Amino acid sequence: MSQKTCSGIFLCALLVAGTALSGCGGQKAEAPAAPAPAGAATASDAVGAKVAETIIEQSAKAQGEDVDVQIGSSGDAMSISVKGAQGDYQMTTGAFSSLPQGFPEDVPVYPGLKLQMTNVLPGEQTFSVVGQTDAKHDVVFAYYQKELPARGWTQQSVMQQTAESQPMSMLQCTKDSRTVHVLVMTDDEATTVSLTTGVEE
Repeated sequence: MSQKTCSGIFLCALLVAGTALSGCGGQKAEAPAAPAPAGAATASDAVGAKVAETIIEQSAKAQGEDVDVQIGSSGDAMSISVKGAQGDYQMTTGAFSSLPQGFPEDVPVYPGLKLQMTNVLPGEQTFSVVGQTDAKHDVVFAYYQKELPARGWTQQSVMQQTAESQPMSMLQCTKDSRTVHVLVMTDDEATTVSLTTGVEE
């Protein structure tokens, strides 16, 4: 399964799953129900997930991909797993604290970064994580400029946009046959860090 195809399927997945999971609980009840335990999935969540899985599988089939889709939710987090003949792909969005299994130990994650999304393409050893921190833009970017070389990575390119309102910095490094891309963006609310690492083609 190619990265381009996976990205298309997951864009569809996020749109469909978000609509289905929110839509199934949209009818008004005659009387308020007792709140579910924190992090518990409701029956409507399960129905919405099943509907979304079917729609996504049909969409993938139209693109020539025969896949099995599994969607789960827990609290604010949602996970999507796609398994196909050409490989697997996994995504998690929402509030959670764990890096995906197999994430390279030599790729530093900014201390205290609050993860919001992860993508995994195991067959191609590709990982992406996105998170936010309250730390200043320059502090975060300087961390990566220092930590990556310290862990054996070689800087290949750096780009910085120094707009006061929304600064953006990008860094690309390589190590053996692997590459890592770092994107740091800051707005009025927080600093967002995006990390993508995988084997160079």
